[in-house]
Amino acid sequence: MRLDVSDLRLFTVVVEAGSMTRAAQRVGRTIASVSERIKQMEDDIGVPLLIRERTGVRPTDPGKVLLHHASKVLKQVDYMNADLVNYGRRMRGYIRLYANSYAIAEYLVEPVTAFLKLSPDIDLTIEEHLSEDVVEAVEHGLADVGIVANFIELRELESRPFRIDRLVAVAAPGFDTFLDSASELFFNDLLAFDFIGLGRGSRLQNQIEEHARDTGRPLRHRVQLRNLDAACRLIAGGAGVGIVPQRVASRLANELSLKIISLKDDWASHTLQICFRKADDLSADMSRLLAHLLA
Repeated sequence: MRLDVSDLRLFTVVVEAGSMTRAAQRVGRTIASVSERIKQMEDDIGVPLLIRERTGVRPTDPGKVLLHHASKVLKQVDYMNADLVNYGRRMRGYIRLYANSYAIAEYLVEPVTAFLKLSPDIDLTIEEHLSEDVVEAVEHGLADVGIVANFIELRELESRPFRIDRLVAVAAPGFDTFLDSASELFFNDLLAFDFIGLGRGSRLQNQIEEHARDTGRPLRHRVQLRNLDAACRLIAGGAGVGIVPQRVASRLANELSLKIISLKDDWASHTLQICFRKADDLSADMSRLLAHLLA
């Protein structure tokens, strides 16, 4: 196959535009040249990439696979160009850190602020993603390092423990007399109540649901949303109970008047870990940030 970056960009534009005509207008080429190049790509690969219809075009299954990989390749090329521009114009280091929303909201602001003050020659990009997406980004080189929950499969990545927390149950005072009198309990004791939880894209939520299924008593979700703070506000209003990291619960307890109950289950540990491909392959700038975070 003789695909280059320009081919991948052209194919991506065609799929996004939904027609050869609109794609040709976007890239400033003739319809015939766009159509010919796509046909040449199909001949090189040996399979059709587009389904051509009267109303436009859409990707075949192989076309979807190509689009998936093309998006990663093009993003990496954009990162490469940005890195080289930074070095060429200002001789500055540039590093990329991906993390889940919990790590960014609760643990990164202070150490990153201190690091940037100590490192005026380094620019840092931090992106928020689900833990599974963070691992994939690090694997494919879209991020230098990632911060994810301890229950995520890291496959071939190396890791270091970053922060240790516990999961706790939270409820509004007066929500239930049993909960009001409890200082600690097992997860199974909560399954009689309606839950306020995170959306299904959350690995933390998936973990909680897996443990519920192990008991044979699935969770009854009254509300699911993506933000832990918003979930705690609903819980404080008496809409249900929830399970959140202790740091989040402690931060909001006084403001929202939350009842915090320790979980006695062994799985309630909620450690964050820093992951990367190989420590020896990290740039000097990234190694400095890693050492700072671990300190």
